[in-house]
Amino acid sequence: MFWMALLGCCLALITGCTGPKPPSFDPVGVTAMTERDGELELILTINAVNDNPKPMPLKRASYTLALDGKTVYSGVRSPETTLSRYETHAFELPALVPMAFATRTDPVPYRLTGTVSYVTPGKLAETLFETGVRQPEAPFNVAGTIDFTGAPRSSVGVIGD
Repeated sequence: MFWMALLGCCLALITGCTGPKPPSFDPVGVTAMTERDGELELILTINAVNDNPKPMPLKRASYTLALDGKTVYSGVRSPETTLSRYETHAFELPALVPMAFATRTDPVPYRLTGTVSYVTPGKLAETLFETGVRQPEAPFNVAGTIDFTGAPRSSVGVIGD
């Protein structure tokens, strides 16, 4: 009986018995630009894809935004979504960038990099995640260009003579 169990385990390993695939990510674009406290707030929209037959909650996104090759923002945010089975779902990540970008008339290249932690299906996986024993993360690295021509201009001016 021991040898049958051992053979079964070996066959499972050889045939690629694997867990769920991590989510993948694609850029959608910048959906809003508003002035906030003297900076320009961008809302970057990302599509998250679940290629698994079971739902997958997304828990925490840690990310960095670079414009023109320079890091301008780093943040942590909850995507506040659970990906249904075989679903693509958009979530948003905010970033505050210098108002100087509002005056740009040419498209500005951006790169958004980071990781999203997620919970794999199953009660044991949920318990391991909540206790911090196992918190898998999926990386993302999306790029594109941002057109700032429609961005608000700073209302902050020079005071005095």
